Amino acid sequence: MNLRTPFTVLVLAVWLASCGGAPTPPVASVEDRIGPEAPRTLTVIGISDFHGALEPLEVESADGHIVTVGGAALIAAYIERIRQDADGPVVILDGGDLFQGTLVSNLQLGAPVIRFHNHIGVTAAAVGNHEFDFGPDTPERTVPLLDEDDPRGALKARAAEASFPLLAVNMRDGDGEIPSWSGASVVVEHEGVRIGIIGAATEDTATTTVGANVVGLDFPFAAPFIADEAERLQQEEGVDLLLLTAHFGAGCADFSDPDDTSSCRPGEMFRVLDDLPEGLLRVAVGGHTHQGVAHRYRDTAVIQAFAQGRALALAVVDLETPGFPVTIHPPVPVCGSTVAGRDGPTCHPRAVPHIHGPAQPALFRGAPVLPDPAVEALLADDFAAVAELRERDLGVDVGETLTRSYREESPLGNLVADAMREAIPGADVAAVNGGGIRAELEPGRLTYGRLFEVLPFDNRFVILDVDGETLARIVRHGVTSGRSALLWSGVEFRAVGCDVVEIRVGDELLDPSARYTLVLNDYLAGGGSGFDTLGLPEADIRWDLEPVREAVARILGQRAEPLLNHQSMDPAAPRQVREGECAP
Repeated sequence: MNLRTPFTVLVLAVWLASCGGAPTPPVASVEDRIGPEAPRTLTVIGISDFHGALEPLEVESADGHIVTVGGAALIAAYIERIRQDADGPVVILDGGDLFQGTLVSNLQLGAPVIRFHNHIGVTAAAVGNHEFDFGPDTPERTVPLLDEDDPRGALKARAAEASFPLLAVNMRDGDGEIPSWSGASVVVEHEGVRIGIIGAATEDTATTTVGANVVGLDFPFAAPFIADEAERLQQEEGVDLLLLTAHFGAGCADFSDPDDTSSCRPGEMFRVLDDLPEGLLRVAVGGHTHQGVAHRYRDTAVIQAFAQGRALALAVVDLETPGFPVTIHPPVPVCGSTVAGRDGPTCHPRAVPHIHGPAQPALFRGAPVLPDPAVEALLADDFAAVAELRERDLGVDVGETLTRSYREESPLGNLVADAMREAIPGADVAAVNGGGIRAELEPGRLTYGRLFEVLPFDNRFVILDVDGETLARIVRHGVTSGRSALLWSGVEFRAVGCDVVEIRVGDELLDPSARYTLVLNDYLAGGGSGFDTLGLPEADIRWDLEPVREAVARILGQRAEPLLNHQSMDPAAPRQVREGECAP
């Protein structure tokens, strides 16, 4: 089944933004131009931070029932149900970070995700920071090492395979141009309605991916570029309305009232809208924060549906009413089955393990939703290719859920840091960024697939010889940067607010003049998470050593006892003692 409705792409990609004055407002009503046969609504579906999540997640309830969430075939079925109910055209916008994160996607550098997005008829996607993670178009290297290596080769190959454009109006090369494989916007026509779609990247792109793969690119604050492109689309292309798909977002906790933003953390999306004319964009699809948004901000409907395809964002534009008012729907959970939660049926991965009772087929708009068999067939070979690797036994049991934290020390973060230090003979200390640890480890036999969910990035080792003053600077950065926590092995410290008052390496106080062997991953050593400001010595990525994930697998497989939280983090004696908050 082909899920795309017919439409005409009038301008596949517009490469440059133009300069000018304030954008002009869109037309009052498409009926004025098209006539009484004009469609009544435009439905906008948003996908955010998909991260290669082509396979459904299976979650076990408190009494052993399996609940399924997400996955390509189920997402396709939900989109088809929305299409069937729509009273006009439907566009699908992806907020970026399409590929990185699963075995089935990573082993083919994102190609299966493109096939899926082509099949469901994605209209446009934003360029996310993790789009650059793969580097050259080969699974052998994640950064350019040979003369013929293109640092963006894999991304260019995926863009060439896509039937939709990858957009970033604020991504500029050394000549101030948007790279030829991307674009600023696309104009599509559905049933006579001309829709201008602008794409944008986060200004944090260069420091939240592999630094070597974005050399020569800049990602300035998006608002002025969006404003210029909006004016061009309105004046030169005659669009009826403007949409945005962006790899920046916000995060809200309460979806009961779309006009109440009091539960929202504004984020980059709200800052961008603050700098644009109110109501310029009818709908903005966000991403990057992995949070939910279904709110109106400065007369723009901002929608964002968490991450990994576990929900869809949804907004419906009224094309019959002047001003094009928008109905904003809460994020739509992509449930294959549900259990009875306190507030009704749920498939939420954090709620299901605490709920007793049988699993029931999920209902969406009053009817069951079954996975799309055409999508299952499309991806069957891709799933089969990784099945054996996913089930590889690593030789150790996980005795309880090993927890992680993005902002603080955690047992799982410490465990990974310990394994990294143990993997490098002679290493004094090791550090890993909390943002690189993407899932908790649930109880049971540890397989390669389960470890991959924890460490999906194909990081390599970097070994640095640093003096104590430099090491102290890195420790302070982990406290004051406002980014994800640094998890340490071989280092303990105490901080009061933003001041690090004591650092110990092993059993001794840090000596500013001593030399220490520091183990990092290539993301941090290459400038990620603000490490570009620390003045670290240059060091080569150790391609002669196994990747970080493989080393962690080997080290953990040597453990004789089941893995438990207290083995790597004693709550009574943490490695990181923090007194008071740090608000840099």
